[in-house]
Amino acid sequence: KLNRIRFSENSELHTIGNFAFSNSGIKSIKIPRHVKHIQKNAFTCCEKLDQLEFESNSELQIIGMNAFSDSLIQSISIPSSLTQIGKGAFSLCFKFHRIDFPPNSNLQIIDKYAFCNCCLESISIPRHVNGINKGTFSFCIIQIIEIDDDCEIQFIDKRAFPKSDIVIIMISKKLSYLINL
Repeated sequence: KLNRIRFSENSELHTIGNFAFSNSGIKSIKIPRHVKHIQKNAFTCCEKLDQLEFESNSELQIIGMNAFSDSLIQSISIPSSLTQIGKGAFSLCFKFHRIDFPPNSNLQIIDKYAFCNCCLESISIPRHVNGINKGTFSFCIIQIIEIDDDCEIQFIDKRAFPKSDIVIIMISKKLSYLINL
Protein backbone atom coordinates (compact mmCIF):
# COMPACT_ATOMS: atom_id res chain seq x y z
CA LYS A 1 0.00 0.00 0.00
CA LEU A 2 1.30 3.47 -0.90
CA ASN A 3 2.78 5.20 2.14
CA ARG A 4 5.17 7.83 0.79
CA ILE A 5 4.99 10.44 -1.97
CA ARG A 6 7.97 12.47 -3.06
CA PHE A 7 7.69 15.04 -5.82
CA SER A 8 10.79 16.02 -7.75
CA GLU A 9 12.43 19.32 -6.98
CA ASN A 10 10.97 22.07 -9.20
CA SER A 11 7.93 19.92 -10.01
CA GLU A 12 5.61 21.47 -12.60
CA LEU A 13 2.55 19.57 -11.30
CA HIS A 14 -0.44 21.95 -11.32
CA THR A 15 -3.39 19.71 -10.31
CA ILE A 16 -3.84 16.80 -7.93
CA GLY A 17 -6.87 15.03 -9.38
CA ASN A 18 -10.05 13.53 -7.96
CA PHE A 19 -9.35 10.54 -5.66
CA ALA A 20 -5.63 10.69 -6.62
CA PHE A 21 -4.37 9.34 -3.28
CA SER A 22 -7.62 8.49 -1.48
CA ASN A 23 -7.58 5.49 0.84
CA SER A 24 -3.79 5.28 0.64
CA GLY A 25 -1.44 4.74 3.57
CA ILE A 26 0.54 7.96 3.10
CA LYS A 27 1.72 9.59 6.31
CA SER A 28 2.87 13.01 5.11
CA ILE A 29 2.90 15.13 1.99
CA LYS A 30 4.48 18.37 0.86
CA ILE A 31 2.40 19.94 -1.92
CA PRO A 32 4.61 21.24 -4.77
CA ARG A 33 4.77 25.00 -5.37
CA HIS A 34 2.95 25.06 -8.73
CA VAL A 35 -0.11 23.02 -7.67
CA LYS A 36 -3.08 25.35 -8.09
CA HIS A 37 -5.92 22.89 -7.44
CA ILE A 38 -6.32 19.91 -5.15
CA GLN A 39 -9.48 18.30 -6.51
CA LYS A 40 -12.29 16.55 -4.66
CA ASN A 41 -11.45 13.56 -2.49
CA ALA A 42 -7.76 13.72 -3.50
CA PHE A 43 -6.62 12.60 -0.04
CA THR A 44 -9.89 11.46 1.53
CA CYS A 45 -9.72 8.51 3.93
CA CYS A 46 -5.94 8.69 4.20
CA GLU A 47 -6.18 7.46 7.76
CA LYS A 48 -2.43 7.74 8.42
CA LEU A 49 -1.94 11.21 6.88
CA ASP A 50 -0.99 13.45 9.77
CA GLN A 51 1.35 15.99 8.18
CA LEU A 52 0.41 18.37 5.36
CA GLU A 53 2.79 21.06 4.14
CA PHE A 54 2.93 23.45 1.21
CA GLU A 55 6.17 24.50 -0.48
CA SER A 56 7.09 28.12 0.04
CA ASN A 57 5.58 30.53 -2.49
CA SER A 58 2.74 28.07 -3.10
CA GLU A 59 0.36 28.92 -5.94
CA LEU A 60 -2.50 26.83 -4.53
CA GLN A 61 -5.89 28.43 -5.15
CA ILE A 62 -8.49 25.73 -4.45
CA ILE A 63 -8.77 22.87 -2.00
CA GLY A 64 -11.67 20.82 -3.36
CA MET A 65 -14.61 19.06 -1.77
CA ASN A 66 -13.62 16.47 0.87
CA ALA A 67 -9.98 16.78 -0.28
CA PHE A 68 -8.51 15.87 3.12
CA SER A 69 -11.58 14.51 4.93
CA ASP A 70 -11.16 11.63 7.33
CA SER A 71 -7.41 12.02 7.83
CA LEU A 72 -5.21 12.53 10.89
CA ILE A 73 -4.01 16.03 9.95
CA GLN A 74 -3.40 17.99 13.12
CA SER A 75 -2.41 21.43 11.89
CA ILE A 76 -1.69 23.37 8.71
CA SER A 77 -0.48 26.75 7.55
CA ILE A 78 -2.58 27.84 4.59
CA PRO A 79 -0.75 29.52 1.68
CA SER A 80 -1.70 33.15 1.02
CA SER A 81 -2.69 32.29 -2.58
CA LEU A 82 -5.59 30.04 -1.51
CA THR A 83 -9.00 31.50 -2.45
CA GLN A 84 -11.38 28.61 -1.69
CA ILE A 85 -11.72 25.78 0.82
CA GLY A 86 -14.29 23.36 -0.59
CA LYS A 87 -17.26 21.62 0.97
CA GLY A 88 -16.15 19.19 3.68
CA ALA A 89 -12.46 19.72 2.82
CA PHE A 90 -11.28 18.94 6.36
CA SER A 91 -14.39 17.22 7.72
CA LEU A 92 -13.95 14.22 10.00
CA CYS A 93 -10.38 15.24 10.83
CA PHE A 94 -10.90 14.60 14.53
CA LYS A 95 -7.32 15.51 15.49
CA PHE A 96 -7.29 18.76 13.51
CA HIS A 97 -6.66 21.50 16.06
CA ARG A 98 -4.82 24.34 14.35
CA ILE A 99 -5.13 26.26 11.10
CA ASP A 100 -3.05 29.34 10.40
CA PHE A 101 -3.81 31.93 7.73
CA PRO A 102 -1.18 34.52 6.79
CA PRO A 103 -2.08 38.22 7.20
CA ASN A 104 -2.09 38.62 3.40
CA SER A 105 -4.48 35.69 2.85
CA ASN A 106 -6.59 35.80 -0.32
CA LEU A 107 -9.14 33.30 1.01
CA GLN A 108 -12.69 34.29 0.03
CA ILE A 109 -14.78 31.13 0.36
CA ILE A 110 -15.01 28.61 3.17
CA ASP A 111 -17.68 26.22 1.91
CA LYS A 112 -20.28 24.20 3.81
CA TYR A 113 -19.03 21.64 6.33
CA ALA A 114 -15.38 22.56 5.62
CA PHE A 115 -14.35 21.96 9.24
CA CYS A 116 -17.15 19.64 10.38
CA ASN A 117 -16.07 17.45 13.33
CA CYS A 118 -12.79 19.25 14.07
CA CYS A 119 -11.35 20.34 17.42
CA LEU A 120 -9.89 23.75 16.59
CA GLU A 121 -8.17 25.67 19.36
CA SER A 122 -8.97 28.91 17.59
CA ILE A 123 -9.56 30.29 14.13
CA SER A 124 -9.23 33.83 12.90
CA ILE A 125 -11.35 34.32 9.79
CA PRO A 126 -9.19 35.86 7.02
CA ARG A 127 -9.97 39.38 5.84
CA HIS A 128 -11.47 38.59 2.41
CA VAL A 129 -13.86 35.81 3.48
CA ASN A 130 -17.36 37.05 2.70
CA GLY A 131 -19.38 34.66 4.85
CA ILE A 132 -19.58 31.59 7.03
CA ASN A 133 -21.78 29.01 5.33
CA LYS A 134 -24.23 26.44 6.67
CA GLY A 135 -22.55 23.75 8.74
CA THR A 136 -19.03 25.11 8.24
CA PHE A 137 -18.20 24.43 11.88
CA SER A 138 -20.82 21.76 12.70
CA PHE A 139 -20.04 19.25 15.45
CA CYS A 140 -16.85 21.15 16.38
CA ILE A 141 -15.10 21.92 19.60
CA ILE A 142 -13.64 25.41 19.17
CA GLN A 143 -12.16 27.67 21.82
CA ILE A 144 -12.24 30.97 19.89
CA ILE A 145 -13.58 32.15 16.53
CA GLU A 146 -12.37 35.63 15.71
CA ILE A 147 -13.89 37.84 13.03
CA ASP A 148 -11.76 40.96 12.92
CA ASP A 149 -13.11 44.46 12.25
CA ASP A 150 -11.25 44.72 8.94
CA CYS A 151 -12.83 41.44 7.79
CA GLU A 152 -15.16 41.71 4.77
CA ILE A 153 -17.53 39.07 6.15
CA GLN A 154 -21.16 39.98 5.56
CA PHE A 155 -23.08 36.96 6.80
CA ILE A 156 -23.03 34.01 9.13
CA ASP A 157 -25.44 31.57 7.59
CA LYS A 158 -28.15 29.49 9.18
CA ARG A 159 -26.73 26.62 11.20
CA ALA A 160 -23.06 27.52 10.67
CA PHE A 161 -22.27 26.07 14.12
CA PRO A 162 -24.82 23.29 14.83
CA LYS A 163 -24.01 20.97 17.71
CA SER A 164 -20.70 22.74 18.30
CA ASP A 165 -19.05 23.59 21.58
CA ILE A 166 -17.68 27.12 21.17
CA VAL A 167 -16.31 29.16 24.04
CA ILE A 168 -16.00 32.62 22.42
CA ILE A 169 -17.07 34.20 19.11
CA MET A 170 -15.64 37.66 18.54
CA ILE A 171 -17.73 39.29 15.81
CA SER A 172 -16.83 42.20 13.53
CA LYS A 173 -18.90 45.37 13.74
CA LYS A 174 -19.28 45.16 9.92
CA LEU A 175 -21.37 41.98 10.04
CA SER A 176 -24.72 42.74 8.44
CA TYR A 177 -26.58 39.41 8.43
CA LEU A 178 -26.82 36.86 11.21
CA ILE A 179 -29.25 33.93 11.48
CA ASN A 180 -29.95 31.50 14.33
CA LEU A 181 -26.56 31.20 16.02
